[in-house]
Amino acid sequence: METIAMRIVTEGFLVHHSISNVHSFLTIPSNLNLLLPQERISEFTSDEVSCSFQILGGIKITLILGEVTPHSIQYQSGENGPMKFTLTIHMDSTPTTTTGNLQFEGDAPPVVAMVAKGPLTALFTEMASRLETAMDTQV
Repeated sequence: METIAMRIVTEGFLVHHSISNVHSFLTIPSNLNLLLPQERISEFTSDEVSCSFQILGGIKITLILGEVTPHSIQYQSGENGPMKFTLTIHMDSTPTTTTGNLQFEGDAPPVVAMVAKGPLTALFTEMASRLETAMDTQV
């Protein structure tokens, strides 16, 4: 089946938390629920290494914790999704803040890519913008 490459990079985020706190927060899959727009997702479930949810419009997303480095966290798609992808959270630190962005890379059939790109871009942008508020509620 023919696929096309999709790449989505969010604008940067800035949070007033240390990189170690941000890193710890984002490596717990259940915390990702705090970043999601609740009005646009349903059926969120999580365990120690993964989470899954459905986006309004019927796209089911499963995220499995993958490679973790001091400055990035990678989640990979689950087996039953409409496409294979990675979602990488890149982070850099200053003495009092952490900056970064979310980067989605995947391969999808052309029709799926066309339908999914807009909702996924909005979802990942909103997740990045909610990070500081979500962390403030957990500290």
